[in-house]
Amino acid sequence: MVIPPKEILHLLYYDEKTKQTAIREDATEEEKHIFKKFLQEVEDGTLTDREIELIP
Repeated sequence: MVIPPKEILHLLYYDEKTKQTAIREDATEEEKHIFKKFLQEVEDGTLTDREIELIP
């Protein structure tokens, strides 16, 4: 499972009608933009559920 950005995590809920994750109506335009970008990246496959540890 890909975890949404922490900036919007508290604004998300599961919409029973659409059977999808949605963002609350009172979210700011910036938060809605972050959510849309997140959904697009998930759909495009550019986000994964794997964490990469970089060793300096």
